[in-house]
Amino acid sequence: MSGDRIRFRAALSDDYPSICKLFTSAEELFLAFPTARWPFTLRQLHRITEQRTDLTVVSDREDTIGFADLYDLVPRRQACIGNVIIKNTRRGQGTGKRLLEYMLDRIFNHHQLPTAMIAVFEDNRPAFRLYRQLGFTVAGRETRQRPDGQDAVLLQMKLARISHR
Repeated sequence: MSGDRIRFRAALSDDYPSICKLFTSAEELFLAFPTARWPFTLRQLHRITEQRTDLTVVSDREDTIGFADLYDLVPRRQACIGNVIIKNTRRGQGTGKRLLEYMLDRIFNHHQLPTAMIAVFEDNRPAFRLYRQLGFTVAGRETRQRPDGQDAVLLQMKLARISHR
């Protein structure tokens, strides 16, 4: 089974081109990283590395199949999981769930924080269902503008360490 070969590790600069290729459309990039501009470039990714922590690659053998990071890390309070992306051909196979569980472990056990946050667009139903399944609850909402100019509701979701399995 391919899931047995999946590994999580810190992203290296050599991974950056394959991370950029995970985003295959402007809409997909918007859902994972609303402030980025299509096409996603190495320059944008380098900016992320300066502002975020725990940049994590999911690989299956030599193939990069996912990415996520942490941002707004506030010691003794919380961190936000961001830029979650799974390769198109690998979605629906549990890889996203495993990546989120890994990132939650980083927040709760490595950083010893009591709260994890994540944002999801209201119409991104698969991601919303997954976050709910992991125990996240809606803590707020805001309106963002899609690349096509349409409004989109961004839900801020929260998970307390005590409710994490």
